Amino acid sequence: MIDDELHPDPLWYKDAIIYELHVRAFQDSNGDGMGDFKGLTTRLDYLEDLWVTALWLLPFYPSPWRDDGYDIADYTSVHPAYGHTRDFREFLAEAHKLARASQDRITAATQEYQGIAEQYGYDTGRATGMPDFRDVRD
Repeated sequence: MIDDELHPDPLWYKDAIIYELHVRAFQDSNGDGMGDFKGLTTRLDYLEDLWVTALWLLPFYPSPWRDDGYDIADYTSVHPAYGHTRDFREFLAEAHKLARASQDRITAATQEYQGIAEQYGYDTGRATGMPDFRDVRD
């Protein structure tokens, strides 16, 4: 069990067993062939048996899935295929009993990325009046 309030350790990651996890590919709970948070919650015992101490979640937000979920449309919700926000909250509460939980930090659409892209000569669409992102289908 992780207890950061009583035993803070800024170097926790040095001995961590980090499991990268794509919700969509992990455990299906409703028979649609796609993993979801309810399914993932039911399999936390499996991760505990592997001695996992940190979970690293790949994007699970609403997305058109043109870039494997990294083309996020709403940072405040859960993709409907993975369940509801309450399913995520239930998963997180249970997951924190055995491990730390983290998620990918998606910053590719920020102004910082825009500046870096322009610095290296990538056409980001600004010159043509297009939105400040690239369509990954191109």
